[in-house]
Amino acid sequence: MRTFWTSPKAVAILGLGVVVAIGASSRYLAGQSPSTTRQSGYERILRWPLRASEQTYGTIDGDRVKGYVNQIAELTRRNREPGSQYWGRITGTPVDGKMREWVMGELRRIGVQNVHEEPFALQEPQYFPRSWEVTGTAGGRTVPLSSSFPWRGSPSTPNAGLDLEAVWVGLGTEADFAGRDVRGKAAVVYAQPLQSSHDDTADEFGSIARARQAGAAAIVMVLGIPGNFQHVMYGGEGIPHFTLGLQDGMALRELIEQGNARVKLRLNAEFVPGMKSATVWGTLPGATDEVIMVAAHRDGFFEGAGDNASGVAVMLSLAEHFAKVPQAQRRRTIRFMAATGHHHIGPNDTVRVNDNRELMSRMVLAVNPEHTGWVETYTYGFSNRRANGSTPLRWYLRGSSKLREVMFGAFDTFGVKTLQQPGPGGAGDIGRLNEVPVVSVIQSPIFFHSNFDTPDNVTTANLEAVTRAFAKIIDEANRLEKRDLQGPLNEPLPEVNWDRRAPTQ
Repeated sequence: MRTFWTSPKAVAILGLGVVVAIGASSRYLAGQSPSTTRQSGYERILRWPLRASEQTYGTIDGDRVKGYVNQIAELTRRNREPGSQYWGRITGTPVDGKMREWVMGELRRIGVQNVHEEPFALQEPQYFPRSWEVTGTAGGRTVPLSSSFPWRGSPSTPNAGLDLEAVWVGLGTEADFAGRDVRGKAAVVYAQPLQSSHDDTADEFGSIARARQAGAAAIVMVLGIPGNFQHVMYGGEGIPHFTLGLQDGMALRELIEQGNARVKLRLNAEFVPGMKSATVWGTLPGATDEVIMVAAHRDGFFEGAGDNASGVAVMLSLAEHFAKVPQAQRRRTIRFMAATGHHHIGPNDTVRVNDNRELMSRMVLAVNPEHTGWVETYTYGFSNRRANGSTPLRWYLRGSSKLREVMFGAFDTFGVKTLQQPGPGGAGDIGRLNEVPVVSVIQSPIFFHSNFDTPDNVTTANLEAVTRAFAKIIDEANRLEKRDLQGPLNEPLPEVNWDRRAPTQ
């Protein structure tokens, strides 16, 4: 009998890992012998040595880049409201304001000019789950499910909460629902991540929509990642939706196996109108008024070390690097945008950038380092195993074949591991930027949007490699004319490009 793991889809997913491994190992054939470095809690993270021709990038030091990540995570923890269950650098909250102040202070310290905020009002009310509790009960025993986390948009329960019969529906396929009545009950769905927590079997199989259509009064999704993580998920409208970590999920399943299991859920949530935030800007003037923009979003759930303290750290480190270059040697002006981000409800900063016709007319390239340093992690049995490198980066390029050569050349020079094929579109903020060439990278590992997104899971070596690569991309782009960067936009890549070299036009 064919299971999911032997299905063509699963084979394709596993095969992708093989493709990535082959792509990474090709650098050994090119004479790039990596060294290793210690990372807190584990060892042997690969680090590529600098070629003699690239010594100018030696001042970009991974420990210094990681220092920014540590500071941002500490700022987030320190400003967490006591007792709050929903926390992080949430747009429009006091910690968002603290983060803006910190970024502006760092940009000014570095020597970036015209550092300022552009305030704006969030156009839609923002979802805030204020407090919640989920427990499972069977046979006189009550088990607190501490990893429970409400999905964005989930409505409040009555003040007394909901007390519902719990029904296990497995993967939530049509076959799993056969013979099961979930009407007025809590449907418990098991979801296996497919690369990241936001790409999982429940989404692929339509399990959540199926449970709602079947009349479930609440949905509890068990995320099949070893441990007991809390995850922020989207799309909880209509009825209460909660995610559980695997440890709690298995405890609930055991209660259901005993018979007559119930789930008690309580959620106090609201939509808050009239919130405000701001975009942070800074400028390093160049020899011309043409602009290269470096953008990274500030917001993040929980500590948000990878998402997106790592991207902000790369942006600040690029500012440090280019601030040391005399203005006359910086061909183009560099604009730094610490964006509000995209975790909030409603339009983000890029909409306003698109509307700024004066800036758009001068912009020749936008680069976006996002989620740049997570350690590569695999599920092995009922444990998580770390590899000796970083999670491969998804990448997106809008521009010419010359820009593609610049991007791949920089990635390969510094050992930045990526997927072979591009993403379907620009990730996060930068994908919404129209008309200009774009280089963007992003990681989405299994602990994406979780309380496991801590500095210990961000690799110093990859932060260093990505920052050096983006510095080289900017340098090489400055040797090209605007028309050479633009080229035919969105030119497709071949299906498979084993040697990582871009085809010539």
